[in-house]
Amino acid sequence: MDYEEYKEDENGELTITNAKKMKNLQVDVLPCVIHECDGKEVSLNGWFNMYRRQKDGTATSMFRGRPLQGKTYKDTNFYLMKEDKLNEDALKATAKVTEFTNWVVQPLVEDRMTAFVEQVPALMAALHET
Repeated sequence: MDYEEYKEDENGELTITNAKKMKNLQVDVLPCVIHECDGKEVSLNGWFNMYRRQKDGTATSMFRGRPLQGKTYKDTNFYLMKEDKLNEDALKATAKVTEFTNWVVQPLVEDRMTAFVEQVPALMAALHET
């Protein structure tokens, strides 16, 4: 979103605005759930060995003794959204995800995130054409 505000329709049912100070984020999507308090950022250092080996556009690492393979996506146009406390019908973009790595367990068990990321651009293009 390069513009300051987006409205879903003329009635203002959904409004998206940018925060005054937009952060850039790099995100690691892990194949697990780590339970933390709501709104608290998870410190990966205690859970995830952050060594990475890069080869031919694919990263490898380990998660609690399990081999992981990661694919890094850039320029995906993803944003971190939060409720706007001043307007209940609004969302506020607080950060832009500039890069994220989707990690999957090897051998592959299930990878919904890659399917989502690779199918969303075609879906959005189809929606905008109608």
